[in-house]
Amino acid sequence: MSSICKVQQSLKLLVVLATVLCLWPTGAGAHMVWAGGGAFWGGFLHPLTSLDEICFLVALSIWSTFNEPSVRVWTLCAIAVVPGVAAVVLWWSGRELSTVPIMAALMIVAGLGGAARFKVQGVILLAIAAIGAWFMGSETGQAVGSLSPGGFIIGASLSPAMLSLYLLGGLERLRSEWQSIACRAVASWIAAIGIMMLTFELVRHRVPMQLH
Repeated sequence: MSSICKVQQSLKLLVVLATVLCLWPTGAGAHMVWAGGGAFWGGFLHPLTSLDEICFLVALSIWSTFNEPSVRVWTLCAIAVVPGVAAVVLWWSGRELSTVPIMAALMIVAGLGGAARFKVQGVILLAIAAIGAWFMGSETGQAVGSLSPGGFIIGASLSPAMLSLYLLGGLERLRSEWQSIACRAVASWIAAIGIMMLTFELVRHRVPMQLH
């Protein structure tokens, strides 16, 4: 029983820390861009500084493991291909797109799906993965700045694919009942973080309107 309490306390601490980090940026969807290592490494590290993208990938991977193996392959393909396409489109168009509300909503959906072990058709998970990947890539396209767009976008497309591959490979080894419960607990906490992020965004946009 004591070990379970320790796990619960660790999860609560992780959620508090993750929530603070998620709400820290002053601009919607603001990510860190490390330009010191060049375009490729700046792009590679860019998605890894975004808690909403990481949480979404973790929740999506957990949910995928409770479905058919072919579903995992297709979701991985979406994460590997779609961000690069979206990044090119947003960089070329020069448009600005707020990604935080959508990513928060996707965190809620994927987190609840993983927590409840929902069995869904492959096309549904593929659609959720593709939508999330599109907005991840959209954020990349807006963050290129003065760096080389080719290297930056390639790096930013590679890191989510590698992270998803490692997550799916690691989760595939978690077969015991308590490990499954732990994964579902993580997914539920991600959904909770998504709810807090979405609430924060709604309040943040509503308060200035009331002040006027």
